[in-house]
Amino acid sequence: MASMYAKASMLFTSANKKVHDFWESKGLLVSLIVVPLVMIWLVLILMGPWLNTLDRQEWKCEVVSADPVIRGGGLRGGSSNAFIVVQTKNCGEILVDGSTVSFDNQEAVAATFEPGSEWIFEVGWFARNYSMKIERVSPTVEFYHRVS
Repeated sequence: MASMYAKASMLFTSANKKVHDFWESKGLLVSLIVVPLVMIWLVLILMGPWLNTLDRQEWKCEVVSADPVIRGGGLRGGSSNAFIVVQTKNCGEILVDGSTVSFDNQEAVAATFEPGSEWIFEVGWFARNYSMKIERVSPTVEFYHRVS
C-alpha cells in the first residue's frame, strides 16, 4: 500500500511541478492577453444598454409578421423577458423590447405591427456592432414608430 501512495504522491508532485513551470514561464504572457480581453468583454456587456443609446440609426422596414415571444435572459440576467419578434421584408428579424413591451401587453403591441405596414426602428450602436456581428443575433430595439 505504501508503494501505491508513493507513486500517487510522485505523480501529483510531477503534475504540480509541470503546472507551476507553465505558469512561471508563460503566466505573465497569458495574464497580459487574457485578463485585458476578459475585462473588455465585461465592460461591453455591462455598458451594453448605455452603448445602445449611442449613434442610433433609423431603419425603415416593411413588416411581414410579428409574434410575441418570451425568452430567457441568459448571461445578462437569467430572468425571462417579453419580446416581440418582428420579421421584416428588407431588414430581417428585429427584436422589440423595452418599456413599451411587457408580459401583459405584448400581444396587443404585436398586433400593431400589421403585415405590409412600414415602421422605423431605431437601432443603436451596441445592437449593430456587438449583438449582430459578435453574438450573431438579431438586433434589439427599444424605440420605434410607424411611418406616417
